[in-house]
Amino acid sequence: MLSSDNLIYEEYIWKISVFINDITSGRLIDEEKIHQVAIVIDKQQKDLQNMFFSDNAIGVSGVNNAENIEQIKDILNIIIDEINEVSE
Repeated sequence: MLSSDNLIYEEYIWKISVFINDITSGRLIDEEKIHQVAIVIDKQQKDLQNMFFSDNAIGVSGVNNAENIEQIKDILNIIIDEINEVSE
């Protein structure tokens, strides 16, 4: 895995962390917006879980496989896009 991939993952995690902090601190209290993001996270979590527990799981195809890296980025991008949408 390239260090640029690690930086991208850190950026995704930071954005998700900021969103969660906004909820827990009371800065974001709109339940509909929170619910929207929760639905997206739930669906993406299932896609990510399938990557680990399917017949062609990451352990079989390789963690550093470019296709796997892109799929993880896509999953995280979908979550971040939804967070950005509700945060506007």
